[in-house]
Amino acid sequence: GWGLYENILEDYLGRVGSARLSDRKAIFSFFVKLWKELGKRYSLVNDQPHTDDPSPFADLDSSFLVANSGRDFYVNDSTLEAGDLATAPGNLLNSGKDKAHPLSSLFLLFHAYDLEPGDVVHVDPGNYDVIRNIELWADDSGVRIEGVAGAVLSRNNMAQDSALFDLRGADDVTITNLNLGQAGSGIFARPGAESNGLAVLNNTLAGNHEYGVLI
Repeated sequence: GWGLYENILEDYLGRVGSARLSDRKAIFSFFVKLWKELGKRYSLVNDQPHTDDPSPFADLDSSFLVANSGRDFYVNDSTLEAGDLATAPGNLLNSGKDKAHPLSSLFLLFHAYDLEPGDVVHVDPGNYDVIRNIELWADDSGVRIEGVAGAVLSRNNMAQDSALFDLRGADDVTITNLNLGQAGSGIFARPGAESNGLAVLNNTLAGNHEYGVLI
């Protein structure tokens, strides 16, 4: 839904800096630049006319989520290196559903898909900045998040309630072979989360402000 558009906007602002929309001229200039960037960097918004919604975002979700029905998901950084499971660099426009089309954001993958028990998310080596807590809800139960050696997730936010993985009711989640740091806590289950059966295997949790794992 609209969360995907918000992710695109946050990615854009993260690269160009904050926007100061102080008057009509500044607002117009901002949207002109954003519009051009949408066409260049986020090409899935191109050519999306719809009879009921002529905006460029009309069919964004349906285009973005066309993918195979396999149980494996792939995340890679912007480079292709020896040892990667993926066969291409990660990209925000990819489906993440096969090795040739990895996503570049683990947060976006969990936001875009309703993962099921038995699904495996493969995270290739690289440094990944996580802009928000990756929330694991009850409908994410049974997922396995599996890094390849050298996969580093950084939250870059030491606030008490910031985390890489934020358990919110997901049961039987496995998190393995990841380096989790620069957060309040690497893995966090808030009071009342009722997340059971968590397996944390062979991870490195360092550089967090509060705890590596807080449950």
